Amino acid sequence: MARLNHCLRGVRVPDLSSYLPGPFAGLLLADFGAEVLKVEPPQGDGILQLGPRDTNGTPLFHAALNAGKTISRLDLKTDAGRSALLSLAARADVLIEGFRPGVMQRLGLGPEVMRTEHPHLIYCSLEWLRYEQPAIADSGMAITLRLPASYTATACRRAASIRRSPT
Repeated sequence: MARLNHCLRGVRVPDLSSYLPGPFAGLLLADFGAEVLKVEPPQGDGILQLGPRDTNGTPLFHAALNAGKTISRLDLKTDAGRSALLSLAARADVLIEGFRPGVMQRLGLGPEVMRTEHPHLIYCSLEWLRYEQPAIADSGMAITLRLPASYTATACRRAASIRRSPT
């Protein structure tokens, strides 16, 4: 995607999110000139396993959502990984994360820690349902909830129109 504008030039954004919503937000920030560092776990973003691949085997969804970003892999479950992220946050303006509720806090990297250590940092959490029970243990995002509902609604409308068609 071509750079749309450079109004965010100089803005640094570590993006710890995965799959669609966070990486798409990071893509938009990169398109507007932000320096986005996509931080993935050691095995990479789960979207690497999804969708079509080009003739070289490159996962197209991952490539499209991460265009214009630098990709790095950190293991946030280790002291070295957490220390590296805190160092990135010291130089960052915005941090995007999309973990399940409580994960960043358990890692010692939650918003309270980040605000204390880096008061300038905008902490953007994409927790999908926040702390509502019983879905708190589930993993997901709004798009994964809306798409099946959309497909179901479309199928129901088609079925209803078929039943109403004169034979």
